[in-house]
Amino acid sequence: MSKKEFVRKTTVELIELDEKINVVGLSFNKCKKTGFVELKGSMMDFELYGHFDKLDDVAEKRQPDTNFTIWANDDLFIGKWVNGDNEQDEIFSTVTIPQGKYLKVLWNAETFDQLVGDYMGGEQEAKDAYINEHGIVFHDEYMYVEVYPQDTINGSETEYPEAYMLTRVCT
Repeated sequence: MSKKEFVRKTTVELIELDEKINVVGLSFNKCKKTGFVELKGSMMDFELYGHFDKLDDVAEKRQPDTNFTIWANDDLFIGKWVNGDNEQDEIFSTVTIPQGKYLKVLWNAETFDQLVGDYMGGEQEAKDAYINEHGIVFHDEYMYVEVYPQDTINGSETEYPEAYMLTRVCT
């Protein structure tokens, strides 16, 4: 079975997270301090993205395996969704995505590189239009989350890659 012709998909909706999501991984600020991952530039260089392999030993990964990129508390964080409350240590950090309302923007692309690169600008435009149309206000504790479910991020023989982002909003 082959893939259907590619059709660009972007959806924007307001969702409610009924339970918190615990994510264990690498913090840009902590890596800069400890040297666990050699980082040369500023946070805007996205150097952590190339180090998801360092998360292979994270215990209690939730299935399906899901990678997260989180901007919160003046830090960039990459991690894995885990079961339970994992402890922080000298290498790994824990970020909790709290229950509540989030703006969810889902998108697809023909390739993984387009998914995480070129196409993300279009998602921002769709998100901004939804915000303006519905009068959405962001939460004071800003949290922006990119979610990469490993069962959909690379696509398959019949489906194109897709991912989504969450932004915390006021209720």
